[in-house]
Amino acid sequence: MLEKCFNKERQKKEGWKVLKQELIENFNNTIEDFILADKRHEQFDRGMNIYDYTSAKNQIKEMQTLTFGAKVNVLLVTDRLPGCAKGLQEYLQNSTDITVDMAYTLESARDVIQKKAIDFLIIVGYLKHRTNYEIKEFFEKTNKQSTAIMYAILDDLIYEECKTHNITHKYQRMEPMNGFLSFMRICYFRGKKRFSFRWKYIFTGVN
Repeated sequence: MLEKCFNKERQKKEGWKVLKQELIENFNNTIEDFILADKRHEQFDRGMNIYDYTSAKNQIKEMQTLTFGAKVNVLLVTDRLPGCAKGLQEYLQNSTDITVDMAYTLESARDVIQKKAIDFLIIVGYLKHRTNYEIKEFFEKTNKQSTAIMYAILDDLIYEECKTHNITHKYQRMEPMNGFLSFMRICYFRGKKRFSFRWKYIFTGVN
């Protein structure tokens, strides 16, 4: 009787050891899968940033000659799409009227706004860190006649982000940049006259 009890107890311990080893192996495999997924995600992001930047650079030679009649200050804000933002910065800076600053954090964006009057706050893609949207409120308090624009792929997520953070102006970033420059110019002059408008190009976000 004692031997049977001993054997059962030993089987339980051995079974627990096997189960424990399986759990450890499964956990290690899961961790490895996560690490591999992160690496693939990083590689994809890096590739997309290069593509976005190169695409913008290639469009500079086709840039239209559009003027604003005054110096225009633009602030680009992003915490997810540095390649797209950098490409847009270099494209816009080829306009003689436009000066472009870049910010990747809430603090750096505030520093720019405190130093100069900003005509356009352009948010490049949705912001991963939610507190970074506070820059829009800060921008509107100090630049009352200026324009905030969401420059992104206009899908359901972006429309929801714009609704949540009260961003009226939206532009489809996959379209040619000449169209965006024309859109900015219309926003600028309409904003100066302080009345709403509708623009029937590829843009769908103004009411």
